[in-house]
Amino acid sequence: MPVQPSGPVQKSGPKPTTVYPLPGVSQVAFLKPIVDHPMIEIGEYTY
Repeated sequence: MPVQPSGPVQKSGPKPTTVYPLPGVSQVAFLKPIVDHPMIEIGEYTY
């Protein structure tokens, strides 16, 4: 008998354009939307 998930299942990760990927947690932020210096390279999911 297959096990049914108990809640909603997230099928993808957070959008890399959002500054705070975890709702209600301001201590974790993605850097790409914050840093805009042309000499600095930052990956999509760098935090």
